[in-house]
This record gives sequence, C-alpha cells and structure tokens, in this order.
Amino acid sequence: MEIRALEGETFGKTDIPIYRGEYLVIHAPDIRIFEELVQIIFGDKPGSYVTMLIGGERIYDPQMTREAAYLRANPDESMVFDKMSYMDNLLTSDHMAKSVWSRGGVKKSIRQEFSDLLGEDVFSKDVDTLSQRERIILVYTRVLLQHPRAVFCEMPFNDVDTQTKLLIRDMQKRLNESGIAVAVLTMNLNENVLEADRVIRIGGK
Repeated sequence: MEIRALEGETFGKTDIPIYRGEYLVIHAPDIRIFEELVQIIFGDKPGSYVTMLIGGERIYDPQMTREAAYLRANPDESMVFDKMSYMDNLLTSDHMAKSVWSRGGVKKSIRQEFSDLLGEDVFSKDVDTLSQRERIILVYTRVLLQHPRAVFCEMPFNDVDTQTKLLIRDMQKRLNESGIAVAVLTMNLNENVLEADRVIRIGGK
C-alpha cells in the first residue's frame, strides 16, 4: 500500500509507502501540521483527498475501502456505540454485507475464534457498562475482523496510563502478527518509537 503525493497547506508533498505487518510511526511535530495531516488522512478536510494505491491500482474512496481502517484518538470513547449490542459494535465498521454478518453461524464462529481475547461475559453486557479495557479490546478486535492492509491510529497513547499503553501496544502487536500494518500518527515521539520499524517525519526541520 502507498499514499501517493500527500500534500497539505502546512506541509509539502510526500509519499508514504506502507508495508505488510509493519509498525510505522508518522511523526508531525507541529500541531498545525499534525491536525491537517489527520484531517486529510481521515477524510475530514473538505476539498482534500488521499491518493491511495494498492498493487499499483488507485483506491478512489480510501475511507470506504476494506483495505484501510481508521482509529481516532480515544477510540474507546469516540468509536464505541452504547446503543448497539457488543456483537453489533464488533461488526459495525466491517465492509462485508450485513446479510452475511447476520447469520448466527458467523457470529458463533467469531465468539469462538476470539474467546481467549474477548471472553464470554462481554457479549451479555450493556455496552455502556464496559470498562475502558474492554472497550479498547473491542475496537481493536473490530480491526482484526475487518483485516485491512493498514490501520491508521491517531495519537493512540495520548493521555492514558501505563497499563493502558501496554494494552494498546499488545493489541497493535496482534494486528501486526496478523499481517496488518499499524500506522501511528503522532506529534510526540514516545518510548514506543523504539519498537517502530520506520519513522516518517512530516514537516518541521
């Protein structure tokens, strides 16, 4: 996968190749650059678009393709839907047809495959009663189910304690081990940069 000729008002044109199963840190140290970068990649900036290539072929709607997933900052708050069931939360961002996911056998298979990670209790809980840990595991398992080529994570370690950082990093490693590239968008180079396969700097000197 490659993001080609990424360019904003605050930073110059750059290409970002993304390799299978890698842990990539995209570092934008200036807050203006970072905010615009996130807006462009996540499809939030009107009039801007991302040129995404897979196998040399252009993906015309990167936000809708199954080949890319997006986790916003604090996804346990912004990407978990309290009025939906736990199972529906798991499946809500996947790009397979709802008619397929509605089959009981498919849902049973998911519960069995991820039982060691999710446990059984969460499926009977009201989503608004889930702990932060359970909500984080939910959103990352959703990505595992989607199985994109890459997931873009906005400041995943911002404003969390050490135990939560370890949990997030463990979930990211699960994605990498399944062949999914993890691209972390951040302003701050923290201790996890030591685990990165590559660091790409956007803007700044």
